[in-house]
Amino acid sequence: VLVLPHAEDKLDDGVCRSAPDSMMLSSEVPGIQFIRFDDVPVRPHTPMRPSFWYLIAHGNAGECRARVKQYCDKPHGYFTEPDVFDVLLSDADVQPGVWHEFAHEFETGRSTNAMALDFRLLGPDVGGVWIDDWKLEYVDTTTPRPR
Repeated sequence: VLVLPHAEDKLDDGVCRSAPDSMMLSSEVPGIQFIRFDDVPVRPHTPMRPSFWYLIAHGNAGECRARVKQYCDKPHGYFTEPDVFDVLLSDADVQPGVWHEFAHEFETGRSTNAMALDFRLLGPDVGGVWIDDWKLEYVDTTTPRPR
């Protein structure tokens, strides 16, 4: 499991799924509408699973999105592979004020050697989201899964 670092300026110990805190994004507070975690080194053609829990604030008026980008980082530059996902977390089916789990399995690109996870709030300056228990795992493909 690759545990992603906390963004110290966005931690909230008042709302969390698991103690001691969660990460808060808010449209109403300047500077905390977006968080991008540091790049994480990964292997090409490798099954991965990013996962996290999120809670959408009551009265949220904008979009909350999560995205995983993959790169091939080289000494003299980098190039991007297609995004793994860019998903809307605040759709009409998501109940505000309740923790929801998100997980997505994928295989890294043929040249990918780094990934980055980001969360962002877009749209009106009303709303917020809390993110907790975020991680990036390698998927074990050697153990058969039940069907």
